[in-house]
Amino acid sequence: HRRAGTTDLLVARLGRWVADHPDEAAAWRTLAQAQETAGYDPTAAWRKVLELSPRDVESHTALVEALEGKGKADLPSTSTPSSRSDTRASSSWGWSSPVV
Repeated sequence: HRRAGTTDLLVARLGRWVADHPDEAAAWRTLAQAQETAGYDPTAAWRKVLELSPRDVESHTALVEALEGKGKADLPSTSTPSSRSDTRASSSWGWSSPVV
């Protein structure tokens, strides 16, 4: 399929780009999206995006969806900091601690 070949090429080129520019969150996000489209596992790229941009809510959502797609929806409890009273986890995700 021609589109699949184009997407594979894009994934390869983006992979080389992020290797040379590892601190570019937008490039990692684009790589993750291209990997999803091409049928590759994008979780490592989504994790890198979140390492670089921890408050990127859309990327958090995309990572959860990718993990659910792999059957690994059991995330660490820090993935829902609003359900915890641990302020360190809450502040690292950019959410407020629940009022207890």
